[in-house]
Amino acid sequence: MSRLVLLAALVCVFTSPNVALADLVYAENPGDLGTDLSDTHSAPTSVGTLPLGEGTVAGIIENADRNDVDIFTFKVDTNQQLDSIQLFVGGERHFLALAAGTQISSGDISTMLMARLISDTDQNDNLLYDVPPPLAGGITTPIGHSLAAGDYTIWLQELNFENFDYEFTFQTSAVTAIPEPSSVFVLGLLGMTLTLRRRR
Repeated sequence: MSRLVLLAALVCVFTSPNVALADLVYAENPGDLGTDLSDTHSAPTSVGTLPLGEGTVAGIIENADRNDVDIFTFKVDTNQQLDSIQLFVGGERHFLALAAGTQISSGDISTMLMARLISDTDQNDNLLYDVPPPLAGGITTPIGHSLAAGDYTIWLQELNFENFDYEFTFQTSAVTAIPEPSSVFVLGLLGMTLTLRRRR
């Protein structure tokens, strides 16, 4: 049943008017070990660079009774920032963690940007700003800002030993670089300053 749900979700990525402009960054195929996301914290699956605008990563936890986890790394491109992360997921009490870099610790919360519980009731929330529910040992404050260009890693895990489908939606935007003052402008400003001093 969960496989059918995931296939339906992938169809929606391309047919729903709300996500018609989103690029599919990565999708696990149910039962296909070749597309199964990594369960190794030191060697996540790379899904590549997020597109400018909306990008989605869709997957399934289908071996929850064997402590199945999905861990993947992605890149926010140069001169871009990550403004929003939304997670559409069924069920409740899943564990979600986010860290900077291409790896994520299996237990050191202090190295993470996010470590929280996630449920279907959070699916309309921007997780960068959403206040996490209480979790012993978890991070109880939101990140509270966009994420700069660089590599990041996500760890998603089931806590209730039940399979579930999920879809991450990432929203990026361009960052306008502040141009450095040109040498001609600096020399002109210096000349004006010297002229004013002489007049005094």
